[in-house]
Amino acid sequence: MNKTHLFVSILCLISIIYLPNGFAEYASNPFVPEDAKTRLGKGKINGITYSPNLDRLVVASTIGIWVYNLNSETDLSLLNEYNGYVVSVAFSPDGSEIASANDDGTVRLWNVDTGDQIAVLSAHTDRVSSVAYSPVDSTLASGSWDNTIRLWDLRTNHLKTILRGHTRWVTSISYSPDGGRLISSSEDSTIRVWDIQTGQLIHILSDHTGSVYSTAISPDGRWLASGSSDNTVRLWNADQGELVYTLRGHTDAVSSVTFSTDSRWIVSGSSDNTVRLWKTETGESITTLNDHSKGVTSVAFSPNGTSF
Repeated sequence: MNKTHLFVSILCLISIIYLPNGFAEYASNPFVPEDAKTRLGKGKINGITYSPNLDRLVVASTIGIWVYNLNSETDLSLLNEYNGYVVSVAFSPDGSEIASANDDGTVRLWNVDTGDQIAVLSAHTDRVSSVAYSPVDSTLASGSWDNTIRLWDLRTNHLKTILRGHTRWVTSISYSPDGGRLISSSEDSTIRVWDIQTGQLIHILSDHTGSVYSTAISPDGRWLASGSSDNTVRLWNADQGELVYTLRGHTDAVSSVTFSTDSRWIVSGSSDNTVRLWKTETGESITTLNDHSKGVTSVAFSPNGTSF
């Protein structure tokens, strides 16, 4: 029976849960929830990301960046040249570098092998909330509480472009699989889709009735998912910017959404302490995981599609 691992970050821990055929298998460790295999985490956890080769899990926390060995489920290091509040992290496509979005308004770049800080990118005037590497070139995008998105040329570490339009904090950013579009969400209750080459706005998606905290575009490029303080996950046609489904079931704000690598499933995490699995094509709720005792802040699928 195939097993899918579940990695979910909540306010102060990460649970690792085994889900054969989508349902929980019980573990015997008495120090973790009944469905969980183990816990990882120090400090309040804000974001998690897998390395492309699946040997590491990197955690953004209130005390810095923790790097975990996924094979031994032990911490390797704390990247401690900056030990302040880290909001989110992202791996470069080749896995050699980590970018962090930081409370001090900076974006910091880190060498994965040595843990050394490579560069500090400073231009935002408020907290940086999200970072994303382009899948096709040497551009890094960052979104901030200063209401802007900034694009950086990593060959020179210089600022290339500023995307303006959101009227409140930018909460998340993500690239389309072909690197041609950037998707941003905001406290202004909108999702914006940008043309990376021109910097022009393609779509404004405004059906949410509360702040939008998270967006994700499916690996096949067809779908866009969003999570909001209106307690819903909304699923959009990525090309047309049209709302397809409103996924209801969470009873509190949806803080994180992600797609499976085959685009068939959506996973959402919420302040209602649950994780929900949805079928993309129909919007059907498949299962709810409710072992967490506090709000779920981040969910992530592994690059090979065997875990989330």
